[in-house]
Amino acid sequence: LALYPSSVRDWTVTVSALTSYAQLFSIIQSCKTPHLESFEMIDLFSSQELGSDKKNVTFRFTYRDRHQTIVSQ
Repeated sequence: LALYPSSVRDWTVTVSALTSYAQLFSIIQSCKTPHLESFEMIDLFSSQELGSDKKNVTFRFTYRDRHQTIVSQ
């Protein structure tokens, strides 16, 4: 069990319908965020309102500092 709590944030991005999950996964992994513990895709939405060439992808990011509580600044 972790001593300090995690902080969870959901982000939705609009991308090309041709963008694959693997591409998004690779981009996120390439960002060096020190407290990012994990992330996962939780929703995929495409609609005529977005247009046939767009889709919304929602990711859940979990952040944790193993030495102290994370504080918003």
